[in-house]
This record gives sequence, structure tokens and C-alpha cells, in this order.
Amino acid sequence: MVRIPLVSSDAPPFGLGLKPSRSRPARLRDAVLRASALPIFDMLLPPVNAMRRDLGLPPVKHVPELYMQAPLVLSYTAEPLEYPRTELPPSVLMVGPGDWDPSEPSSEPDWLSRLARPVVLVTSSTLFQDDAKLVQTALDALEGEPYDVVVTTASLDPGDFRRPENAHVERFVPHSLVLRNAAAVVCHGGMGITQKALFNGVPVCVVPFSRDQVEVARRVQEAEQGRGYRSPG
Repeated sequence: MVRIPLVSSDAPPFGLGLKPSRSRPARLRDAVLRASALPIFDMLLPPVNAMRRDLGLPPVKHVPELYMQAPLVLSYTAEPLEYPRTELPPSVLMVGPGDWDPSEPSSEPDWLSRLARPVVLVTSSTLFQDDAKLVQTALDALEGEPYDVVVTTASLDPGDFRRPENAHVERFVPHSLVLRNAAAVVCHGGMGITQKALFNGVPVCVVPFSRDQVEVARRVQEAEQGRGYRSPG
């Protein structure tokens, strides 16, 4: 799940993790960066307009216009993780996070049901981005602490990590089963896990690596629901 790069003059340009501000210098910064980013988005303009032509639709001048012209845009987020905006058309609807798991709660592993202490969930990206340092750093830091650590490695091999006695390292565990007893989540800042944690009232420590994760870390900080840090590599 990736955040929709909504473009409006009342919020910072998407993707850079900029702190929002309405001061004159910040508005000038945002305007310059917004204009500078258009050529990057518009690299996709020829194939986008070719598809629109085949469908009998008029061309767009810039790719970000697509998010404002569609009859309906469902954005799986909401305030305060999304900045308040005054320029969005009524076709753009914030519907909140997708709180979904591919497994029912009845499939809870036996070892998970036996955990009695507060849990710290540590997780990495499902799309490989070489974020193993995040997992191992969290395991090392939480060794011997009064928590049970549950790690889901997703794209990474669970056998590659040194695991302390208070840790369970699995490739996959439904996060909803862990979050109900979680004290905190340490993650890469993917929109899925970040919003699911906040939806369940669990604070988040975000260590962004790539894609929209720097932006997500900033949103978490601005919403005062956790902390964001630079990646360790």
C-alpha cells in the first residue's frame, strides 16, 4: 500500500517528508519543489495519455491531475495522518486504513497465545528493500528487556537473524493477532502496517528506507503518534 501523491498548495510536496508550514518561506519552498517535481511525474505522461486516448478521454497536462479528475478516488488514509486540505474535489474520499488480514483470528499460533508480557512488533517490507538492519538492530536493542518481541520478516529470510531468548522471528504472522497485545511497533514505514498499528492505538517507531516511507515517518511525527528516524544504512 502506497500513499496517493495528492498535490495541493496547502500541504508540502509529497515524498520528501517536509514539515508542513504556512510561513512565507515554506510556501515558497513548497511552490518551487512542486514545480520541480512535475518533470519526474510527467515521465509517465506519454503512455498515460496514450491510454486515455484509446479510451476516448482527453489528455492531461500533468500526471498528478489524474488524482483530481477521476470520478472517484478512494484514499486509504484519513486525518490526522493525512494533512487537512481545502483544495481536494469531492471525488477524493478519505476512507481510513485497510484493517485487513489474510487469516482469521482463530488461526493464532500456540506460541503467540502463550505470551504474557507486552509485545513489541518488529516488521520489514513485503517488497525487498534490504532492511534487514532494521530487524537485527531492534532485536539487539530489545534483548533482555521486559517485552516479548515478535518479528515478521516478510521478504527476508527468518533464519538470517540472531534472535535473543525473548524474540520470535517468523516470516509471517497476521499483524492483527499481535497488535491487540502490542506496546509498540518498530517498522519501515509502510502505509499498511503503520496505519494498522495506529488504528489499533499502538505507537509506532518508523525507520524509513525508500519509496514513500520518509513521508509516512513525517506524518506519524506530525500526528504525534510515534517517532521517525533515519534508516541505519
